[in-house]
Amino acid sequence: MARTSPAAAIAPPDLPHPLDYPPFSEPMFSAHGQYEDVNIKGLILSGSNLPGLVIGPALISQVRAPGAKWRDLRITDTRVSTCDVANADWTGASLQRVVILESRLTGVNLSESRFNNVRLTRCKLDNAAFQRSRFDRCRFVGCDLRGADFDAADLRGVVFRGCDMRGARMMGIRAAGMDLRCSDVDGLAADIQTLRGAIIDHSQAAYLIQLCGLTIMSRSDLE
Repeated sequence: MARTSPAAAIAPPDLPHPLDYPPFSEPMFSAHGQYEDVNIKGLILSGSNLPGLVIGPALISQVRAPGAKWRDLRITDTRVSTCDVANADWTGASLQRVVILESRLTGVNLSESRFNNVRLTRCKLDNAAFQRSRFDRCRFVGCDLRGADFDAADLRGVVFRGCDMRGARMMGIRAAGMDLRCSDVDGLAADIQTLRGAIIDHSQAAYLIQLCGLTIMSRSDLE
């Protein structure tokens, strides 16, 4: 089934040539604004309160918006790179055909959000919140996810490749086809029942077996 297959292809953003985008400036932003075919670069929007933004197709780069409150954000067909939205509140966001590259999302609140065909590469997502979010055809590559909270999220088919997931939370998740191979899961807080169907590698097995309350002993220990 495509919904749970870790090999399912992720659809890329449908972007026109960058030269086709008109210039864009900070005063153009407003709550519930809709922005299509724009190149948003180098803006400083720290602490801004802009609920209901609809963005895309778009290129977004070098934007600084730490602590911004952009609830119910909608982003479609967009590439985001080298941005800083640490501790932003994006509760209830919807991301579809989005690529996020080398950006800082430390402590971002993305709970109750929808991710469809989304790839995050080399991003800082430590202590990010994804509770009760739904992921469909999504991949995290080389991301810092230490302390991230995925409790009650639908992670079926999501790929975590080469990520630092130490101390992350995954209680009450849906995990069929979730692929954790090559990621550091030491200290992962998880409900072993809801990890059923996840894909792991040999190096992760010992720790995850401990979550089951099992003890591994060699045959030489037999009395």
